[in-house]
Amino acid sequence: MSYVSKLAIALAASVAATTSASAGGLAEHYEEAAPAKVSAAPAFSWEGFYVGGSLGGKRNRLTASAQTSAGGITSGGSGMGSGSGSGSGYSTGTGSDPVASTSSHSASGISASVFIGHNWDRNGLVYGVEGSIGHANTDILSGENAFEQGLNAALRLRVGTALDRTLLYVAGGVAASKVKLISEGASESATMTGWTFGAGAEHAFTNNWLGRIEVNYSDYGDHSFSIGDAPTIELEQTELVIGLAYKF
Repeated sequence: MSYVSKLAIALAASVAATTSASAGGLAEHYEEAAPAKVSAAPAFSWEGFYVGGSLGGKRNRLTASAQTSAGGITSGGSGMGSGSGSGSGYSTGTGSDPVASTSSHSASGISASVFIGHNWDRNGLVYGVEGSIGHANTDILSGENAFEQGLNAALRLRVGTALDRTLLYVAGGVAASKVKLISEGASESATMTGWTFGAGAEHAFTNNWLGRIEVNYSDYGDHSFSIGDAPTIELEQTELVIGLAYKF
């Protein structure tokens, strides 16, 4: 075999060895460069403090009872007389002797409030506490005998189920309302306290901004006033509100 043939064979063997090594290196390279796993976005958490405000409509019902001289708290009569909204009543007795008299009145209005609270989120079970204060500015009775509702407040516990960014919940607690009775030129203020219960739905539009819709029933109990016919008044309230909150 000539020298040239030997040189050609050596060069061919060298090229083959180099190509094989390069292919092995590329295979190893591609094995190491496997695509990274994409981690799922963390689930939304309802846990944390929040503040917000709400606006809605409400319906109040007032029931008044008193001892009068002429059926005074019937709708359209004397004493606890006719009121704004609607009213009805009855009295017992005749003449000028004291009689037991009862009347019911209702009125609608606008309610506005601000609230602050904190939620705890335990794998979709959400519970927390919320406090609110608002102003009703509703005249349930008007004229010579008036009954006005002003500031109101509530402290409630909430519990619900989270469906990712939507929360369905119930809430209940204590409620209070500042009221004033005006009768025969005199006025008397009082704070009526009772309980409240409601249900609602809340949705997280972003990680911070929350919207809600809620219906509540509040029973403020009864209070005995000393002016006029010294009536005992019971006050109830039903409201439907929408709200917006910021979660920290």
